[in-house]
Amino acid sequence: MDAKGPVSRRTDGIALAIRLQPRASDSRLVGVETAADGNRILKARVTAPPTDGEANRALVKLIAKTLDVAPSRVVIERGETDRRKLVSIEGDPKTLEDKLRPWLEGRQ
Repeated sequence: MDAKGPVSRRTDGIALAIRLQPRASDSRLVGVETAADGNRILKARVTAPPTDGEANRALVKLIAKTLDVAPSRVVIERGETDRRKLVSIEGDPKTLEDKLRPWLEGRQ
């Protein structure tokens, strides 16, 4: 995560800084927002409650569907019990960033 944006490129994919809102009225990626610490993060909403890992599983499914990757390629690296999460996605970094571009640029 850096102050420039929510996406960090890796050799095997990307890492996404996400703020998750559980128990929302719908499940979707919302867009980029600036956190209190100045870091930019991607906001995501899921209808699942934050109990027994339900919201985390819903987030993994949402990201996998949005980026058209297998759920097994999406891993929550940090923030299992926090709203702020670091999520890694395996795949071609450029392709994954291109698929996220509408949300990163506020055009979703």
